[in-house]
Amino acid sequence: MNEEEQFIRSVRKTGTSLKLALKKSRKVSKINIKILPNTEKEIISLYKNGESGHTIARKFGVHYSTVYDCLIKNGIEIRSNKVAGVLASDKGRIARHSIPESSLDLSPEKSYILGVMCGDGYIHCTKNKSYQIALQAVDRDFVIEFADCINKIYGIQPSISKIKATQINWNEKWQARVCCKEIFNDMINYGHFKTSSWRIPEIIFESSDEIKCRFLRGFFDSEGNVDVNSRRITAVSTNKDGINDIANLLTNLGIKSRIHKNSTICGNRTISFNLRMTGRQNIVKYCEKIGFSIQRKHAKLNELTKSYKLFTKPHEETKKLLPKMLESRNKGMSYEKIANKLGIGTATVWVYLKKKHKSGD
Repeated sequence: MNEEEQFIRSVRKTGTSLKLALKKSRKVSKINIKILPNTEKEIISLYKNGESGHTIARKFGVHYSTVYDCLIKNGIEIRSNKVAGVLASDKGRIARHSIPESSLDLSPEKSYILGVMCGDGYIHCTKNKSYQIALQAVDRDFVIEFADCINKIYGIQPSISKIKATQINWNEKWQARVCCKEIFNDMINYGHFKTSSWRIPEIIFESSDEIKCRFLRGFFDSEGNVDVNSRRITAVSTNKDGINDIANLLTNLGIKSRIHKNSTICGNRTISFNLRMTGRQNIVKYCEKIGFSIQRKHAKLNELTKSYKLFTKPHEETKKLLPKMLESRNKGMSYEKIANKLGIGTATVWVYLKKKHKSGD
């Protein structure tokens, strides 16, 4: 909201003249309010013909508050922001957005946006018919990726702004937002994206692996987490059908996952469902095919995959290490120290030595 719009709103709220409203808000210290009678008539005529208060003010070299004060004094009703916006568009003061025909096709970038909309992204139409597509997140690189995809698809660059934390212990956020009816209408063709009932668009399931992977990257950028210690990738949602769709899409890509219902509910929180990917094969496939756009999550994923490469060896290679395991164990070394020495898992050392002991070889 610009200064002029705030000015108009303050007048409607107080029911007083703009001059008095400005003095109360202390936004402008001096206002030129002397306008000749003939000038008043011209101001009223221009405003009735659709010119904005700002345009008229520039024409006569006065502050726009002077123009609105003149209009109110003469009983002229100030236009609403919605009506003013329509007139500004009709007269070419505000450019209407147009999107290319190619933007209606499903591209990897659009698939990513749709994945984000099933997570942290939101789409909204206000009472004043402001059509918004936006994302708020703590990771700036995530917000920039979202904005870049919209710009590449539709040729319109979303605004990016920083949002200060309003509560103690809350993180500052970044926001990417674009207001465009055409983009809004294109997005809702794929679904409504409500938190409790979103579903993966059927066209995603029918598309190429690249489209599927970019959708999943958008979703896991929003809702995903990497736990290096537990060696798993997770995503939590209150939408049971939606998270089942995610599991099915992962299965289509050869990645196995499980969904667990969270049993502990605090206060009035809605029941949530936790999707988990575990096991070296699934983690590596996720890393190679999907990954993250968020750098901190990508770094954790790399750390996790490297740990599998370090501590997990094929069976034939591990068997070759058995003599060294026995030698080290006979010297009194613990399973953990042997594992670190040989670059394998502690559990692996324990299993192979137990098998050796039972076989009696």
